[in-house]
Amino acid sequence: ETIESIFDDIGGFGLAQWILTVFIFYPHIAASWGMMQMAFAAMVPDWHCTEMMSHDIPVQLQHYQIYSNGSGLFQACSPNGTACAKFEFAGDTRTIINEWSLVCRHKWIPSTMISIQMGGVLIGAVMAGQVTERWGRRKSLVTASVWHACANLMASFSPNWQIFTVCRFLIGVGIGGVYTTAFPYSMEFLPLNRRGRVSMFPFWTIGVAIFVGAAYFLQNWRQVHLACAVFSLPTVFCLCILPESIRWLTVEGRLDEAMDAVGKVARWNNKPVPAGARTILE
Repeated sequence: ETIESIFDDIGGFGLAQWILTVFIFYPHIAASWGMMQMAFAAMVPDWHCTEMMSHDIPVQLQHYQIYSNGSGLFQACSPNGTACAKFEFAGDTRTIINEWSLVCRHKWIPSTMISIQMGGVLIGAVMAGQVTERWGRRKSLVTASVWHACANLMASFSPNWQIFTVCRFLIGVGIGGVYTTAFPYSMEFLPLNRRGRVSMFPFWTIGVAIFVGAAYFLQNWRQVHLACAVFSLPTVFCLCILPESIRWLTVEGRLDEAMDAVGKVARWNNKPVPAGARTILE
């Protein structure tokens, strides 16, 4: 007999597994916000030049003409061959583009931010793989979720694009940690015949759909980051009531704690603890 037989005896895929799956994958939903934020934050509103560079006196454009290129408004970085020094953006939506005028000679910055963020995701994933084996699944997931929330909170108060880039890297580290930890943590509580089905549940899609609604309602990149931080916080309270991975506790030789976890899952499923459970774990 194996650990999987214990799960079958204490309810298989019962109420406990539903609770565990939803609570463990909640950080996954929150992390999808972090991954998709730049799709909104780096959106480029319509803009035009209002002031051209001059070595002497800035030239104010009192009259200007917007040309059509057949598909939309023509946005000129150098009208009349002179580099633009100041821009005016249309609409009320606040993105990092109109916050720090990241167009023309600064248009490379948003894409670089995304690349740096993805580097953070890679580093977070590698680190989480080691941390989960040392600290356990639950502590690692709580740490990654709190990290993700704090990084979003810091990002919402970024005074310039340089600090914001650092925050995006830290957000990426948190995302990598959450993704790497949540999946094995949840799977280790499930019967073998249910793991494939649960892994296909669209937690990512649900998170993205919620994010789209939040971004549409808020229309401000700072508020979106703040909302992501708040959205991530319930993770800490959810995970505190969950047991540690029974498999990890067994491998670490912490059999008393493993039996406590078995007992908690059994109680949630209204099942008795199997008589030979400890022998199987040993």
